Amino acid sequence: MSVPWTPPPAWGNYTLRDAIEVPVIDPISLFPATAAWWWPIGLVAIIAITGTWRAVQHHRRNRYRREALAELNRLRTANDIGPLPVLLKATAMQAYGREQVASLFGQEWLEFLSTKVPTASFGEALLEIDYLPKDRWPHGQSEHLFNACATWIEQHPLPAPESTN
Repeated sequence: MSVPWTPPPAWGNYTLRDAIEVPVIDPISLFPATAAWWWPIGLVAIIAITGTWRAVQHHRRNRYRREALAELNRLRTANDIGPLPVLLKATAMQAYGREQVASLFGQEWLEFLSTKVPTASFGEALLEIDYLPKDRWPHGQSEHLFNACATWIEQHPLPAPESTN
């Protein structure tokens, strides 16, 4: 059986031989110590969850806008104004429902568009696209039409969601 090693008496720093070890205190916990802290924590958690839920719902409700704007950008790149009336009608039907939008045409359609977004002025050029041959389209107004369509798609208000009561 071997004897454990012990340092000789002159081993190490002789000035620290009589030092007393400082006791280490327990670290301070960040966990709330009282029940009164649980109320603000719970309130912040509820606000964060509600805000996240509303942001997700808003993102989902506006999906059709993002898709319509992507299609509009594709048409603008191709400088193809032919599908603009169809794109606007599909976007309006997605937002306001088939019953309210599908039967609109001509001046009623332009009035509907301008009542929803007064800053988007289409003029008669939007109506002429459907009835004119491609070589007679109002290409001089194409940039104006693209801008008006983008404005309408971005700014039209959504109807209030129906309550499920």
